[in-house]
Order: sequence, then C-alpha cells, then structure tokens
Amino acid sequence: MAMKTLANTSLATGAMLLLYSSALVVQHYNPARLHFWGMNSVAIQAEFNIRPERIVIKRIGIDVPVVSVPSFENRWEISPEGASYLETSPLPGTQGNSIIYGHNWSSIFQHLTNVKPGDFIEVYMSDKTRRVFGVTATQTVDPSATEVLKPASDRHLTLYTCTGFLDTKRFVVSATLQSQIASN
Repeated sequence: MAMKTLANTSLATGAMLLLYSSALVVQHYNPARLHFWGMNSVAIQAEFNIRPERIVIKRIGIDVPVVSVPSFENRWEISPEGASYLETSPLPGTQGNSIIYGHNWSSIFQHLTNVKPGDFIEVYMSDKTRRVFGVTATQTVDPSATEVLKPASDRHLTLYTCTGFLDTKRFVVSATLQSQIASN
C-alpha cells in the first residue's frame, strides 16, 4: 500500500512539474507577453524612412539589432531577431517618447536589468547617425503601468523587457538624448 501511494505521489509530482515546465516554455516564447495592458498606440509618421538599426549599451554588453515593428489593433508585434522599435512611437532622438523593447533572452535584453542611471545607450540609425542617451531612471512595474509609455515633451527613450517570476513584471529604462553624432 505504501509503495502504491509513493508511486501515485511521484506520478502526480512528475505530471505537475511537466505542466509547469511546459507553461514556462510557452510563456517564454509568447509574443504577447511584452505588451502593456490597456495601452493604445497612436500612429506617428516616421520622417524620411529613417529607422533605428542597432542599440548598444557597452557597460552591460548589450549590442543587438533593432527591428521596426508595427502595431495592429493595439497589439504590439515583437521580433525574435533583436530589439523591437515600435513604429508608432517617435524616432529615437526626436521629440517624444521613443519605445524599444525586447525579450529578456541572452541574445537580446537579458542583461537590461543591470542598467543604472548614468549609463549611456547608443542608438545607431539608418541615416548613419549615432544618438546617445543618458539613463535617468529604471523601475520594475506591472504591465498595467502604461504611464511609462506616455508621450513626452523631451527627446526621451524608453526601453523595456519582461522580468520577475514568470515574466509578470516589466523592467523599464528611461533615458534622454545627450548627443547626436554623424558617423563617418
């Protein structure tokens, strides 16, 4: 009888662990997990088809391509190829709140949570300029905290990724433009 109880307990525990690990895998690859709940997008026309192409944060070893992604019916797409630039936000370095986000995978933004105020973020643009932003603040918020994505009156950059248990939180980096440098 004790062996049967032990076997049943082991089977139940194994089944629960299998379900839990399956849920983690599904959550990790879920393209909607980076979405902020209740956030509507406002279409902004990008000037002259200039786009961010690469984002670099040297101090923490982030150097990833940036992929422009659209918003369909207030659902934000996310690229598995690199960081995602929300096309409906202003271009990085122009007036407003530019939004770039990405998975917390080792190949994208896994180390973003190590950013600190005073760090520099470099955004390389398709027009061969480099726009340098200084980090002003970081915070961990709930997905319902959409105020971090609201329009800004300065030249603002917001980066974010998922964090926390089962990626239930968002780690947000706020930065402002420090300089714009033409590349050779």
